[in-house]
Amino acid sequence: MPRREHTGWAIGWTLFAAIAMGVIGAWWITVGIVSLDDGEFFAKQNFTFRFSTTAWGWIHLITGVLTLAAGFGLFMGKK
Repeated sequence: MPRREHTGWAIGWTLFAAIAMGVIGAWWITVGIVSLDDGEFFAKQNFTFRFSTTAWGWIHLITGVLTLAAGFGLFMGKK
């Protein structure tokens, strides 16, 4: 199978997506840690779902780690 040339647009958008996923993943990790450390930080808000702040902290922490890992893999050129 012949190898395809990568255009500047494809490389630029891939780099943008990798950086955006890294920033979003780092933010979600931070929010998850804050929620696990201080449950009262988010307790003043009314949520649509009936999860505890600890559950939201774990959800954000796990999702943030996965998003950060996917962004790093994209940055390294993994498929």
